[in-house]
Amino acid sequence: MLAHPPDVDARTFSALCSTIMGAAEAASGQMNTGAVDEITVRTEKGIIILKPAGEKAILTAPAESEAQLGLLLVEIETRAGQVEEILKVKRTYIPKLDDILGGGIIDNASVMFFAVPSVDYEAFGYQMLNGRLKDGDKGFIFTNVAEPETIVYEFRSYRWDLEKFLQDGQAFFVNGTSPSMGLPSDAKYSIKDYSQVEEAIIEAIEDVPDDRCHK
Repeated sequence: MLAHPPDVDARTFSALCSTIMGAAEAASGQMNTGAVDEITVRTEKGIIILKPAGEKAILTAPAESEAQLGLLLVEIETRAGQVEEILKVKRTYIPKLDDILGGGIIDNASVMFFAVPSVDYEAFGYQMLNGRLKDGDKGFIFTNVAEPETIVYEFRSYRWDLEKFLQDGQAFFVNGTSPSMGLPSDAKYSIKDYSQVEEAIIEAIEDVPDDRCHK
């Protein structure tokens, strides 16, 4: 492989590579020859290879002129697949938010939504969870403010049937509200002592497969 010169601006280089790829795709579109699989640029002092890594990234690899191109292409193919896997996104099921995020949230990432007081932010989480449950994923709701019955009612007010997913075992509650109020709880996880919150959340996360959603 050929090392980048120390004075190369990574952002400028990336922008130029993106322009090259865009031009190639436009040319291919004009010729009806399909998607661009890779681009090899041979220069006086080396080779630059551009390889799409899904829809959101381009992998670039500079190499010496004498490099074994076949072996290099195999390695780049593997790396591009790894990058594509990392950058896979999951929809939030909130169309405008998905547009802003470029399709959704990066898969297997931990994301925290923050809202100022008085904003009805719960609806965002409810809509995301409902969409994922409808797609067959599994998830849970941790509550330390509202009782589970209240949350089920709020789902129903949006015409989302959380009860069905609870009955099917596809969704469950980590209830930190009812026990603290001295009320009975039939939630899968009930927290009687707030020192147990972390342990209960970790156990709940382990109840959700790695490729599934949890809230």
